[in-house]
Amino acid sequence: MRNAILISVACLILSACSPSKKLEVSVEQAPEIRIPGSLPKVAIVNMVASEASSKSYVETEFLYEGAARDGSNAVCDAFLNSLGKSGQFSMQVVQYKGDDRNEHREPFPMNESQAEKLLGELNADVLFVVEYFFTDLKRDVSEASETDAEGKPVFVAKMSGRAEASVNIFHKDENGAIKTLKPVDYAQNIDISATGSSRSDAKSNLGSSRSIVSNWGSDIGRGQAERFIARKIDISRKFYVGKQREFKVAYKLLHEGKISEARNAITGCMASSDKSVRDHACFNAAVMAEMEGDRKAALKLLENVNIKEAFAYKSALKALLGE
Repeated sequence: MRNAILISVACLILSACSPSKKLEVSVEQAPEIRIPGSLPKVAIVNMVASEASSKSYVETEFLYEGAARDGSNAVCDAFLNSLGKSGQFSMQVVQYKGDDRNEHREPFPMNESQAEKLLGELNADVLFVVEYFFTDLKRDVSEASETDAEGKPVFVAKMSGRAEASVNIFHKDENGAIKTLKPVDYAQNIDISATGSSRSDAKSNLGSSRSIVSNWGSDIGRGQAERFIARKIDISRKFYVGKQREFKVAYKLLHEGKISEARNAITGCMASSDKSVRDHACFNAAVMAEMEGDRKAALKLLENVNIKEAFAYKSALKALLGE
């Protein structure tokens, strides 16, 4: 898999007599889920809620009935906003097809034929579905057994329970065929506490059930959106300069962002009869391949290189490739 690479700028000398110099490189890692085309259309369907969450709502000590609605909407809103800010997708408004029931059950994912029908109706390339959302939270406030430093009572507010959700994603490939991604199920035991000088103070510090549910849902939405967006990773790579004039020339060219010219400068060294020169040339060529976005090619170039820097480099590349 190829990744687009942006060369950062800085190239630092490790020491005056060191045979290696350091390249600071900003790597733009390709998204996990690649959608073909320019500004692909993304449809978001909430199978839990019947409408958008209201800004005004009622939550008493014992009653909060909007958990499924608010949590599932938080997932959708965070997904929509995160992808929308990237500027790489055309986002549609959220479609509501649920009844707001906060009901514990086994998720039953949307099937491909249902997804294909919705993709056609919504004229979309990507379908993001919140299929299930459930929370069961209970709040309790009690006085702590110990007082504060001034001998005044301390109150502890606790929120405990469980939150669960399930997300389904479908998208069209370059030929228009529907691709079904593995459903993503979430489950977490919630156990949050906060202290205060009074019962109301402790409750306020804890936050409302709605804010806790919404924050949890937003984390899910943002996490799923990140699967569609390229990420930048800053890395450092060594580049061998040694006593070879060609390596020094190549390093200078890389410092100027001229990767093709740098590769041409060391081509002869890669065919050298001197094994040491050949190994160091292949090592440098691997760095260039990675800078151009081809980590697999970089790893291939290091196959028969027997210098100590190559072993750590191979391990780093394999980790980035998930091998």
